[in-house]
Amino acid sequence: MELTGKAKVDFEKWFDDTHKHTMLLWGESVENTGFYELTDSMKYGVYVDWFDSVDICITISHDFHASFDEDEYIVNIDGMYDSSFETRPEARKSAITKATELYNNRV
Repeated sequence: MELTGKAKVDFEKWFDDTHKHTMLLWGESVENTGFYELTDSMKYGVYVDWFDSVDICITISHDFHASFDEDEYIVNIDGMYDSSFETRPEARKSAITKATELYNNRV
């Protein structure tokens, strides 16, 4: 799960300005390169914080369908993108990919 294009450039500047010296991983400061070594689940929360700061709202909701005995994870981004996935990791990856596309396509 990685950002691309302008989203990656702008995220890294935001990360440097807001988290570079305060985010600690096992007692050591995390630079951009160290951030990318984190697990996707750890990166996801930071990505959501950044997308919030640029007015792209990402939500993932969980629904259990008792009649089908199955879980569903629903991704919604600013009410424009709505899709369902069987697992939370799939939903997270899709959410970041779609939010990155939306950001990169802004004029």
